Amino acid sequence: MIEPVTILIADRQGPFLTTLTMALGQEPGIIVLGEADNGEEALEKTLKLKPQVLLMDATLCDISRVIPKINENAPSVMTMILSDSPQEGEPFRTLYYGGKGYLLKSSSHIEIVQAIRKVATGEVILSPSIATDMVKELHNGKTKPKLSQREEEVLELLGEGLTNREVAERLFVSEGTVKTYVSRLREKLNLKNRRELSIFAAKWPFAFRI
Repeated sequence: MIEPVTILIADRQGPFLTTLTMALGQEPGIIVLGEADNGEEALEKTLKLKPQVLLMDATLCDISRVIPKINENAPSVMTMILSDSPQEGEPFRTLYYGGKGYLLKSSSHIEIVQAIRKVATGEVILSPSIATDMVKELHNGKTKPKLSQREEEVLELLGEGLTNREVAERLFVSEGTVKTYVSRLREKLNLKNRRELSIFAAKWPFAFRI
């Protein structure tokens, strides 16, 4: 007998949410505890209902804030992100902050069901195309850039999505000092702008550990 898996679905109201909820609700061994259509509601219901798996749309919340909060207050909940079109660095951030999966919404019903069951046991699941892209990106860098300890600290905090001011507060330095480090990092890493630096920063925890 298949062990039942409880889930919560968080997505903006629309055909996808309706169809997914209906389809999964009819799937043997999967119990839909509820829905949420915004980030705050998703967090509130997750902490209250404690589903085994939270399926959450990537655009619904700040991944760097919500996933750690769920992991801290409801560690038994496994979070899987669903996306129409992944933003650069987003799958990396999902895993970095403790998410257990990143799946394209174009995945088949069977693929979503299988992913739910595997994530519920603690496995990490990625859509094949996303996994391939991540590996390619990770291997783009041949050698680890030579950064100072402080530069690495700044880069890791940028990867968490912090602003210059927030990085300054975390490191007890001035915002001007952080701006200097940001400029220096862009130069050392040959990156054109802050957006490219933020994307690189999201990959940093993984890029030289494989």
